[in-house]
Amino acid sequence: MKIKTAKINLLITTLCAAAIALPFASQTARADDASPAPAASPAKSSASHTSGTISAVDATAKTIAIVGKKASKTFEVPDSATITGADGSATTLADLKKGDHVHITYKKGDDGKPEVVTLKVSAASTK
Repeated sequence: MKIKTAKINLLITTLCAAAIALPFASQTARADDASPAPAASPAKSSASHTSGTISAVDATAKTIAIVGKKASKTFEVPDSATITGADGSATTLADLKKGDHVHITYKKGDDGKPEVVTLKVSAASTK
């Protein structure tokens, strides 16, 4: 009977020790295995919108200038910009002309200058 009681006491002691040590062991393992946190990415500026009438287009420099109700502004037009004609079809910077009314979604480019994301020619331009 003493041997049986000793085995039960040993089993209980082992289980208690494991129960106490297990949370500490898993925290250590998680800390060792955890991958480093990704570096914070720079805040992306949100897109802005404007509209106005084209006052100049320079297909070589890939820029467009518009005159709005409050101010004039020049935008860089990267190859990635989506340009849509008044009929809804894709068009190019070279197809735009002075006097077209446009709606522009833009963001701040890497150089700090406004950069066109999307440009839509207004149907009012063709009237």
